[in-house]
Order: sequence, then C-alpha cells, then structure tokens
Amino acid sequence: MEVLLKDIDETNWLECIFLTTDPDKNHYLVEKFVASNAVSIAQSKIEKGWITKAIYSEDSMVGFTMYGYSEEDNCFELCRIMIDYKFQRQGFGRKALSLIIKEMSKNK
Repeated sequence: MEVLLKDIDETNWLECIFLTTDPDKNHYLVEKFVASNAVSIAQSKIEKGWITKAIYSEDSMVGFTMYGYSEEDNCFELCRIMIDYKFQRQGFGRKALSLIIKEMSKNK
C-alpha cells in the first residue's frame, strides 16, 4: 500500500472538503477532534506559511494534512492530520506522518 501526499487544487479540493472522521458522514466546521478540511484550507490561504496536502493511497484520497514552519517559534508545526473514517485503522495515518516529516525536513 503506497501512500502519497498531493497538492490540493481545482481537481481534488471538493473531494477533500467532504472527507470526514464522522462515521455517520456528518460534516461540521469543527469536527470532534479537528477543524474541518474546508476551514483548514481557508486558513492556509489567509495565514501564510501553511502547506495543505491531500493524503492518497494510490488513486484514492484517504485524508488531509496541514503543516508549516513557524518563524516566530523557529520550528515546524503539524497543525492538522486526518484520515477519513472509511480508511482509519489501516496504517494510512502512520505512513502519512512519516511522509509529512520528510516533507517538512526538505523545506527548512
């Protein structure tokens, strides 16, 4: 199972904002543990420095992440990581986290 990080663009943003951690498929601005992907994407456009990526397993979008470098704190921050409820407990989060750390180290 290959996991990839891909840019969010005009081809996949709608799919990304409809991912949810809620097994009842409810969508909220703020989910139980994390802000929605729509709020996070909007935040990344207003607050400079955030990088948003869709998490894919081959051709299927399985999650979302937002990370960046804080000049103020002189460190990288992983602000958001979520895996859609349909794909949880399959190792995608662990693999995505490893990729995110590699991406952050490239951007320093």
